[in-house]
Amino acid sequence: MEIQANKKRYNSTVYDPRIDYSQTESHFAFLPIKPYLESIIAPGVRALDLGCNAGRFTFLMEEMGAKAVGVDFASAPLRIARRIAEQLGSQCQFVEASMLDLPFEDRSFDLAILPKVIIELSYQDFDLLCQQLSRKLSPHGHFCFTLRDALRRIDNDHFTADSYQASTGLKVSLHDLPDIGLVEYHTYFWTVAYAKTIASRWLECVNEIEFAPNDYWLEFIVPE
Repeated sequence: MEIQANKKRYNSTVYDPRIDYSQTESHFAFLPIKPYLESIIAPGVRALDLGCNAGRFTFLMEEMGAKAVGVDFASAPLRIARRIAEQLGSQCQFVEASMLDLPFEDRSFDLAILPKVIIELSYQDFDLLCQQLSRKLSPHGHFCFTLRDALRRIDNDHFTADSYQASTGLKVSLHDLPDIGLVEYHTYFWTVAYAKTIASRWLECVNEIEFAPNDYWLEFIVPE
């Protein structure tokens, strides 16, 4: 993950109802995968939302009965998340930290989710994250993430193979942000097969679902 470049982008975050769990405009983000979370979360489950931003998935998991913690490396969206938590009377906790160095004790969680964020992780970063989760999660704890398979997106008008560095999978885009100007946004070329290959070094794959065209839900557990 190119932490400084992407952190600058996310620290430009301002309030928008589309990132506020209490507003219906935000529900598009989690409705497609809500049934899969409901099948895992029981009251009291300790859940970790990786790259939580303003906490849409964190609050969702709490509503399902989880004791939920969100972690993000950017302070601006976390300030919004904490304001929303206060308004909702939520017990969710929000921690400013990198998911590459999770500040939690081993076996602290039963579930970790990474929705729509894997594209910001390099292959080495994702390997490190999965290695950490093999310790931070309880035995048979779940790690679930979503992704779009980049191979199936190639050759459309906005997505081509030559836009990525062949050796690293890195793509650098420029975003024009209000009051900041142009900032870099770093993403990586991910496929379902390669994500499964890396995660399977540390965890066991138990589910793969294409819940929408080229949108995948992948579910892993910590083996004994």
